[in-house]
Amino acid sequence: MDSFFPTITTYLPLVPVLLAWLVGIVIALVNARKHPRVSLVAVLGLVLLLASSAAVIYLQAVLPVWLHTRYGMGFDQIGNILFLVQLVQAFLSVVAWVLLFWAIFGWRSPDRMNS
Repeated sequence: MDSFFPTITTYLPLVPVLLAWLVGIVIALVNARKHPRVSLVAVLGLVLLLASSAAVIYLQAVLPVWLHTRYGMGFDQIGNILFLVQLVQAFLSVVAWVLLFWAIFGWRSPDRMNS
């Protein structure tokens, strides 16, 4: 339990980002009737960012201790596994940002002011 609080304080700087993603989800859901496709894609991207970040926060806190106590893994092996976790999160983040950019720019019609 003593290692729990340093773990929490390590991730406190992420709270504003996680809250911003939650606000984005709420805004997209509120506007879902006006812009259903855009809102759906935005919600998918934001949920993916939120879920992958929450999963990595949890895994970084729990996985090293579990791997060491359960399987007797050393620091190098645990480091390699955490590297793979970060790689998966980076891939999921790229997918999420592509969805968000698609939601922002994907359904735009050409500017008609110059015609």
